[in-house]
Amino acid sequence: MPRCLLPSTLIKLNQTSQAYQAALSSAAKVLNLSLLDYLH
Repeated sequence: MPRCLLPSTLIKLNQTSQAYQAALSSAAKVLNLSLLDYLH
């Protein structure tokens, strides 16, 4: 891989990772709320 592609590849990887973390966080909140509603 040419060196000039490395920075953009790392940026894309970081953005993908952040999106994945955000999705997991949202899913956890939704599941947590539904579980609490179900228990009440």
